[in-house]
Amino acid sequence: MSGRGPLAGFEVTPEAVIAGAQPEAHGKRYAYAFYATNDTYAIAVLTCIHLLRLTGMREDADIVVLHLQLSTGVVEGMRRMGALTRRVARLPYVYGFGFEDCLVKLRVFQLTGYERVIYLDADAIPLRPLDGLFDFAFDGPVAAPSAYWLPQPYWTSLLLVVKPSAELWNRVSRHFQRAFEKGQFDMELVNAEFAGEIETLPDGMVALNSEWEDLRRPGYFRDPEDGYRKVSVVHFTALGKPWLYTVSEARRLRPHAHPIFHELWEKWWAARREAAPGITDGHGWRRRLRALWISHVRHPGLVRLSQEATRAMRGMGRLLFVVRRGRLAERGEAAQARGCRLSRS
Repeated sequence: MSGRGPLAGFEVTPEAVIAGAQPEAHGKRYAYAFYATNDTYAIAVLTCIHLLRLTGMREDADIVVLHLQLSTGVVEGMRRMGALTRRVARLPYVYGFGFEDCLVKLRVFQLTGYERVIYLDADAIPLRPLDGLFDFAFDGPVAAPSAYWLPQPYWTSLLLVVKPSAELWNRVSRHFQRAFEKGQFDMELVNAEFAGEIETLPDGMVALNSEWEDLRRPGYFRDPEDGYRKVSVVHFTALGKPWLYTVSEARRLRPHAHPIFHELWEKWWAARREAAPGITDGHGWRRRLRALWISHVRHPGLVRLSQEATRAMRGMGRLLFVVRRGRLAERGEAAQARGCRLSRS
């Protein structure tokens, strides 16, 4: 969608800077927001939107998807679902495989055309309505669930309730250089800036799927089935993202999991088929290769070698990122020095 509206002016500029969307008389004060950095994650966004609607989503809230370059068919699929889409510029301050564009998430603070925005990671599965968060009372700039699996106090950014403003965007964006220097991601930045102001959402709002990963290991919930009945959002962390493994692979790889663990995988794949029929991300061959690996490669030494190779590749990527940044800085300093010499002459 383009033209006027709550996202007017919210597109890529030649300077790779995005202007915040200004309030207009678009009739909707609230929005659900997602971000997508590639086609695979965008299909997950479609799936998450579909699941959210199945819970009974209110009609007076927009659905906004901020995204990097995607295939035309994927973007059209989002629009057919009624989502407002805007391509945005990258925020290249983070290195790390799978996390290099995570700061795009924080652009939800720029959605100043709305009084309140609920942001949700697309690798999560909503089980119960989230509409009540639009009316959740809090005085600060942001509300979030506790990251209960980490030392407290600490909050997760997989679900955020935000009151967008230019001031808040300025507050988070000033940490981007720090993210580069210290290897930090979006969750660290949110906690660094808002730790003293974050309103904690009710306990049990979110849970990790690792709570049901192994029946032999105690989890956060005393009764895993009761916890599942109460939780609103489950985030996929154990084993991997849901699109990386089929249901049968998940069952084979986690034979001691609680049935709920596999039920979540089934629920996600069923929703994916309903939300994005005929839409592919072009990475099916990777899933087939992984299935072949899982089925036929069993030797522990080869598994360890593969893990070491993966870690080495990530380390090399981080090194190349730092070297490239250093060279760009050197070029900038050299250009500035040449300018000084010319001005003196």
